[in-house]
Amino acid sequence: MLHNTEHVFSLQVPNPRPVTVAAGEHLGYCWLPWREAAARCFSWSNRDALLMLPERVSQARR
Repeated sequence: MLHNTEHVFSLQVPNPRPVTVAAGEHLGYCWLPWREAAARCFSWSNRDALLMLPERVSQARR
């Protein structure tokens, strides 16, 4: 692949919330700290999107 466009969405949640995923989808999901999630990514573009999270949070606070 020579070009890939990632669409990035992030949400900072102030308090823990239960998460529901559709049955039959995302069977191997797990919630991880962002650094660990980035380290596990197969896709470099997904990894880079996760590594941008601290900057995005910092910009949102301005």
